[in-house]
Amino acid sequence: MLRVGLLWHSLASGNLGVRALTLAQLAILETAAEAAGREIEVVIFGHPDWGAPRIAYAGRRVRLLPPHDLTAAALFRRTGDLLGAFRRCDLLIDIGEGDSFTDVYGWRRYVKQLASKALALRSGNPLILAPQTIGPFGRGRRLPAAALLRRAAHVFARDAESETFARRIAPAAKLSLTTDVAFLLPWQPPVRQAGGPIRIGLNASGLLYAGRGFGLSVPYAALIDALVADWTARDGHEVYLVTHVLAAPGDADQDQAVSDRLVARFPAVRRAPAFHDPRDAKSWIAGLDFFVGARMHACIAAFSAGVPLVPLAYTRKATGLFRSLGYDAVADLRSGGLQDALRTVRDGLERRSELAVLAAVGNREAAERLRVYTDLVARMVAAA
Repeated sequence: MLRVGLLWHSLASGNLGVRALTLAQLAILETAAEAAGREIEVVIFGHPDWGAPRIAYAGRRVRLLPPHDLTAAALFRRTGDLLGAFRRCDLLIDIGEGDSFTDVYGWRRYVKQLASKALALRSGNPLILAPQTIGPFGRGRRLPAAALLRRAAHVFARDAESETFARRIAPAAKLSLTTDVAFLLPWQPPVRQAGGPIRIGLNASGLLYAGRGFGLSVPYAALIDALVADWTARDGHEVYLVTHVLAAPGDADQDQAVSDRLVARFPAVRRAPAFHDPRDAKSWIAGLDFFVGARMHACIAAFSAGVPLVPLAYTRKATGLFRSLGYDAVADLRSGGLQDALRTVRDGLERRSELAVLAAVGNREAAERLRVYTDLVARMVAAA
């Protein structure tokens, strides 16, 4: 029986993006196990359950064991217990929650990312850094990150900017360019009759609406307010608020409170269902005509389902991923001003047919790039 440890994955996270990464990773392992004729036990190492329903998983050849929490206490006070759990695995795969291997979210998250990877390497088992954003890091924080990149069995950058950055700080690392594994998240195409109003989905990020840093040149709250006011005043348009981070009440990172405020101010706006399973969210988003959002995996759900969209980029993760797939209809909130962002989104709404074609081309490119990663996982599962 092969045992695989999945670091910084979760089926209980309030962030649907992390759940999407985990479900897609499990699907990759299922395919690899089937090809190798093996059974796999999976241990998930991630953030503790915050009370939301945990997604149940029933695989054919993959079986989940009880998860381990990657808390500060586990990493720094109960190090021996966590190291023992890592050593009981045959292969470790760390996805860094997609975008957390950086210092842009503060030093606490940065230190936990470093500590978990260093401890995984101490176990003596192969450590793969699954497709993720790599960096940026401030100058004083690059050396430890570069050392981990060099020691990993393989590193996968999910966008060209991350690949370039990683090669610059760790040229000896075994590094490949791919894209986000959430492109492989299963979904059900919706049934929708032709005609009817234009259905617009908007993900309003609680993280950004609260004004939590990132040095944006575009006032995010003003942008969201202007878009909702514009769209709800148009005949033949329906606007739906799509939450993608369902954190605990009172947490500034969650999206529900922003949706509540927008519904109170704009009675014509509607809510999408509150999903706990990202497969359901993606299946619902697939029925839209246009999508705008800052949450990375809400945008990937739309893009991979062929929905034309304009991502609102607040770090280089979105610009890097979408532009490296040939999709340039991205509003970069770090450059220009409010009117520039509004113009990009309004232009995207008018260019829906053209953007749908670009999304189709981008999805074919994503499928090709992901084979680099899935083939390596299949080889390691067969050989472990």
